[in-house]
Amino acid sequence: GDFAIEAAFHGARDILTFDINSNQYYPAALKLKGLQNFSYDDYWNFFSNTDSSAWFSPEKYRELKRLAEQDTALYAFIDEIMKQREEESKVRRSFMNLGPHILEKKYGYKGTKVEDINEVFLDYIMTQMGYEPSTVFRTIAGMEMEKQAGTYVESTLSYQKAKSAIKRARIAFIKADLTRLRTVLMSSAYSKKIGDGFQSVYLLNIPEFINGEIFGRTVEEQLLPLLKNGGTIAYCCQGTSEKTLNMSQHNLNDLRKEVIDYAKNNLVGKKIII
Repeated sequence: GDFAIEAAFHGARDILTFDINSNQYYPAALKLKGLQNFSYDDYWNFFSNTDSSAWFSPEKYRELKRLAEQDTALYAFIDEIMKQREEESKVRRSFMNLGPHILEKKYGYKGTKVEDINEVFLDYIMTQMGYEPSTVFRTIAGMEMEKQAGTYVESTLSYQKAKSAIKRARIAFIKADLTRLRTVLMSSAYSKKIGDGFQSVYLLNIPEFINGEIFGRTVEEQLLPLLKNGGTIAYCCQGTSEKTLNMSQHNLNDLRKEVIDYAKNNLVGKKIII
């Protein structure tokens, strides 16, 4: 959800989000609800601040439900997550009641209240003893306690700007695998809204998880045809292996020739970052 909000914050009006996992719609939708109804501090503490007792707090979630408009499917999904949240909170409290001496002896922590210790840190300690916490909350946390300059969560001012921007933006979601993005998109109702194409396609770090040659074909067959003139494809790769990303020199040369030939015939004036 962060990238859709960031796009609106920086001026985009028509935004299409996609994911191979259809359940990614729900945390994104919840963030939009939060943006529309929470104060800056409440939003930051609920979605991003793991040091706060409000971080994915069931109580704060119930408050959001009272403030926001009804969304039966969204709340049914998040309700189940919050049930798990409450069960895990009971386990943490039990651990704090039984084992504060462990925290003090090994980590120098002398407190006994579960609210006074970073939950991520506490889960880490408990995993050393066989506990397996849910990973759901880690995967949908936003910005991870970093109020970076230029983002919608940098300050109260930027947050208010994002609130205004989101009212003007049209955000859609489709379930699609990157290697079939155009194929799925063109068979959906959203295909009528594409017009002359997208100004930008941002892939985050998806290329880290697919073979380099497959990604090359995906760029050529699925992504380039979706760009408008001057459009950009961008992605980031961090700490990945060259073996995963690289293709043979022979196939790389063939791909370059294919892309150049395709561009000459179909993509005049388009900017491609690969």
